[in-house]
Amino acid sequence: MTIKKWVEPADLNEAVTVLNNNVNAIIYAGGTDILPLMNYGLKSPEICVSLRKCKLLTEIEVEENGIRIGSMVNLVALTEDKFLKKTFSALVSAAIRVASPQIRNIATVGGNILQERRCKYYNRSERWRDKIDSCFLMGGDRCYQVPKSDRCCALYYSDLATPLMAYQAVIEIWRKEGLRKVEIGKVFSGDGTRNINKEDILTGIFLPLPQSKTRAVFIKESIRFSLDFPVVNLAVVNSPNIKKIGIVVGAMAPYPLRLSDTEGSFSRLINVNTVDIVETLTEMAYEELKKKRLLVSEVDINTNQKMQRFKGAFKSALEQVLLNSRNMKGDNQYD
Repeated sequence: MTIKKWVEPADLNEAVTVLNNNVNAIIYAGGTDILPLMNYGLKSPEICVSLRKCKLLTEIEVEENGIRIGSMVNLVALTEDKFLKKTFSALVSAAIRVASPQIRNIATVGGNILQERRCKYYNRSERWRDKIDSCFLMGGDRCYQVPKSDRCCALYYSDLATPLMAYQAVIEIWRKEGLRKVEIGKVFSGDGTRNINKEDILTGIFLPLPQSKTRAVFIKESIRFSLDFPVVNLAVVNSPNIKKIGIVVGAMAPYPLRLSDTEGSFSRLINVNTVDIVETLTEMAYEELKKKRLLVSEVDINTNQKMQRFKGAFKSALEQVLLNSRNMKGDNQYD
């Protein structure tokens, strides 16, 4: 692993210029994602563009209609922010569950969102991969994880993306033409790729203030508490004043899955007994997730087991946001 050149631009325009003028240049944030890829021989950048001198990217700013989080904010800072803990507790819960304290101290918000997808065949040593033909991620024509698939099925494991989508976050992208803002869900394509060019820079995330009385919860199921990638993660955001619920599931597909059909059914069930709502929506979400046909087995757990873990986690999340939840763990009251 050799980096030929290390660049620390003073501002975003300079950083974009370097990225546009060098084909094999990458953005270096915390390094927790790119360094293992480089060690495995999966990435071989000639130029690393560090953004640590771009101060705008390291700040958390409360604004009139919401809060802006710079993309270079590390996950420890995210978990310690008092406004986020009070108003966006599901996001803070997600950040706390990422990896280990040492990694959270250097991993960044932007890096977690734009992390590479992973596969039990792809994320191995170069020597191991030499024994097999190239898969889609390596420029080949096959997927080993799902052999009959006509596209790559590597999974997307971000813990932060799930609550950010449920909260209707907007991301800011700096490119040569200037600043662009887009809903976070539109960043992810159906084939698992990102709608962000390699020359673009994710500069921050804006979270609009939730409706009064909004409750939210994030749940992560993993083999071990935090060190492992999730078997499934999910975020549920309930805004009772507007009879709206947000449901996003992660680690089950190449991108986060919004369960829009189940969300739409919520307003029609609003006058039903709460216990019955939990049972009905849990079954709806389970069936909707199965219909998406994107689920992938992993080394330690198969698809059926993942679905059962999802079902239990989703029911628990609904109970927390719907049933007498003011004093329940994971409740987020914004008044």
